[in-house]
Amino acid sequence: WEEEDRPGGAMQMKRAMKSAISTALPEDMYEQYQSFRVEMDTPKGIMARAVGSIVIILYTLSVGSIIPRTMTFVKHCDNVARSLSNPQVMYSVRDRS
Repeated sequence: WEEEDRPGGAMQMKRAMKSAISTALPEDMYEQYQSFRVEMDTPKGIMARAVGSIVIILYTLSVGSIIPRTMTFVKHCDNVARSLSNPQVMYSVRDRS
């Protein structure tokens, strides 16, 4: 935790956004948000976040078409790298002398 509030940067923007949201929300809703955040830092909450992350990863790998698209991208990168490592003369210029 930082002891001082230094101006500038992303942290100042985060503080401003958090302040704006906390003033826009009703007090009881903000208290519910804070208690939810505290609950998510308990071992039960950490386990819930881990399970949620695993579900999202499995969904992305199985239902989403990420694996074929990744393979296509890797093949494209390999082709570009090979073409860059084998330069070719595109045209020749006559010597003026």
